[in-house]
Amino acid sequence: MEILASIRKAFEGRTPKRPHFAVADQEAGEKEVGRSHDHGVTQEHTDHELSGMTIGIEHVDADGSISRRWVTIVATADVDGHNRLLCHCFMSEGLRSFRMDRVINLFDEHGETFDVREFLHLKASPTKARTGGGAYRSALRDGLRLLIAIARADGQLDAEEVDVIMDYARAEGARKGVTENKAALAELRRYIERLQPCCSVVTSCIDRLTNEDEETQDNLLAYLEKVIRADGVVDGSEAALEQLVAKRLERGGYEQPVLN
Repeated sequence: MEILASIRKAFEGRTPKRPHFAVADQEAGEKEVGRSHDHGVTQEHTDHELSGMTIGIEHVDADGSISRRWVTIVATADVDGHNRLLCHCFMSEGLRSFRMDRVINLFDEHGETFDVREFLHLKASPTKARTGGGAYRSALRDGLRLLIAIARADGQLDAEEVDVIMDYARAEGARKGVTENKAALAELRRYIERLQPCCSVVTSCIDRLTNEDEETQDNLLAYLEKVIRADGVVDGSEAALEQLVAKRLERGGYEQPVLN
């Protein structure tokens, strides 16, 4: 689809933006920990459910050096016999990997902490790691990530935008046979609030969406327009995307689906 190809191009070359909640005193540790990587290494690893998650990690190195930093997870990988988180690190402004067994704490912008083994699913294959709202995330992974990326185009994710994305999850989830579950939806909302998809994740999602059926694509585009308008302010980045949407809506007698 032309619009998805245009949006894909708009995201090429972007790195994740530093979270607005990542104030200086939330990051600590003078010594750089983890392993540095070239961004080309991400092509060797497949996408999975943690990709695009922005989270705080507390990590201890082999010599006992501890650091706390905000990262956006890009992939998980088996390197030298160890499961590693491959992340965009906001402290070093580069791609780094951290051994999962040396991550001692996880936290979010609200101060909530998570059990490391459960969150990273260390007792199972790390490439199959799951957090809350798994059924929705599996069925709607690419659409959710694209809507979140569009919502963050102006530098922040507003509650109104999250509400629209949740509406999309309910409607498209029901269409794809996902049984509505209040607990899963609550977990999904927290997932959406933490997700900050990086360029490689977004472009991969868009590439896959071009192969989806027409109804899936049209529903996504309709909600994309609603996300752009959700906070009542359309900035320059969102305006450009809105023009792409408008062009798509005018083509081929397209009729916008009725949204509940």
